[in-house]
Amino acid sequence: ESARDLLDLLAGPQSWGNKMFRTRDQEWLAVSCLDAGELKKVLKAVGVAETAGEKEFKEAVGSQTKEQLVAALAAAKVDCAGPATLNEEVMTSPAYEELLTPLPRAEDIRGVLKQPVKFSSFEHKPLGRAPPLGHHQDLLSIID
Repeated sequence: ESARDLLDLLAGPQSWGNKMFRTRDQEWLAVSCLDAGELKKVLKAVGVAETAGEKEFKEAVGSQTKEQLVAALAAAKVDCAGPATLNEEVMTSPAYEELLTPLPRAEDIRGVLKQPVKFSSFEHKPLGRAPPLGHHQDLLSIID
């Protein structure tokens, strides 16, 4: 299953104000707005009354494309709602590729993510895999 399929299953009874809604073009609009004043701006930008419930909001989002909604939210200076990025999209993005680094002695994986912070004096790259779970268990008996 893709992340989109999973979200279709999970998007039901989550909290209003921290949820994702399907757009007309089958994309996702993420809303993470727990401030009443900001939520009013979101509702207005999407084209529903300030007193609208989640059902009306969902219908309004579903009748518009992601591009239309992003433009309306930007014009309303809304920061708590915008396009959602799914895992599949993140993992093929240039930003992800820039952070991906090979892990020495681990040919069975594509790589791991390095720190997103860059220091001129030190390039953070992993040296190898972490030890497996329980690897140091015998050392714990010495401590007892």
